[in-house]
Amino acid sequence: SNEKLGLRWLKEVFDSGIKEREQGNHHLLLIDGYTSHFNWEFFNFCLNNKILPLCLPTHSTHLLQLLDVGLFGPLQGHSSNGLDVFVQKGHTGLNKGKFLSLVLFFSSP
Repeated sequence: SNEKLGLRWLKEVFDSGIKEREQGNHHLLLIDGYTSHFNWEFFNFCLNNKILPLCLPTHSTHLLQLLDVGLFGPLQGHSSNGLDVFVQKGHTGLNKGKFLSLVLFFSSP
């Protein structure tokens, strides 16, 4: 069923992927509100594994594509440029504050 596939994906793909990278942090999972993909077991697993599911209105995820084009695409370009310069100058030890400074610097006109 779709519910079983959704739970299997959550455990085997999403959860295993975030556990390999970052342990101990909470993670936001954006999901379409289409109810055949999840059930109480799905949400219970999320809550027990520091996954915060955010259900969007059914069939509305296409609206998020605007963020990908208008926000995340340019952000990726600016951060990539900033990281290139950072590394070329021999810097190491990049933290969140330095990263934000680089992105802001390279995104300013």
